[in-house]
Amino acid sequence: MKNLTTIILFAVFATTNAYSQELTAVNTPQTSNSETNAYNLSPEKVILQEKGFIVNGKKVGKWISKNSNGNTISIVSYDKDGNKDGVWESHDENGTLRTQSFYKNGERVGEWKMWNEKGELVSKKNYASPSFSIY
Repeated sequence: MKNLTTIILFAVFATTNAYSQELTAVNTPQTSNSETNAYNLSPEKVILQEKGFIVNGKKVGKWISKNSNGNTISIVSYDKDGNKDGVWESHDENGTLRTQSFYKNGERVGEWKMWNEKGELVSKKNYASPSFSIY
């Protein structure tokens, strides 16, 4: 279970700033027409490749991260303001779907699921929709 937690946490946070102090950027986009980042994660030169867009210094839209074997390890999305938004998926080192979660305006919503290494559903949790104000 500890390994599963480690894999999930890595995949979910790989595209956030959580690892910014440990990553060495090879190519860092600064404008909306840039769409690829590659990072050295360790001295063994393991490469994590992220594809997505940065607008005004914020990640926007769909971002896909792949490991050095080319397997997808996460698919995430952000709204125009850089908030987590939409479906977020994390995959293990072989590319197998392990977690699926949903965000709206940076808040957890909907049904979150977790699968084990055999692809069996092991956990589900529902989050209420974020509250909205009417002006």
